[in-house]
Amino acid sequence: MDALYAAIVLGSIGLVLSILIGICGKFLITQKDDIVEEIYDLLPKINCGGCGNPSCMQMAEKILQGESIENCRPCSLENKQIISKKIEEIKKKHKK
Repeated sequence: MDALYAAIVLGSIGLVLSILIGICGKFLITQKDDIVEEIYDLLPKINCGGCGNPSCMQMAEKILQGESIENCRPCSLENKQIISKKIEEIKKKHKK
């Protein structure tokens, strides 16, 4: 009987904690992920490795951290300019 109570208590605790984690996951999402996705959408997504990164997603993360967009050789000039402007906007927003 003690084992049954222990199982019920531990199961209840697990359920409550999993619900809390799910709720926190919805409210604590960082904006960085959205910004990286926006930058990634402007990259050619061919994962050529010409920039020194294994994937365009990793390049998008590095661009957000300060790496130059010029390292992406296949990216069009128009998209490079858009990405550069977006990064400048982000920097201005975070300085305030």
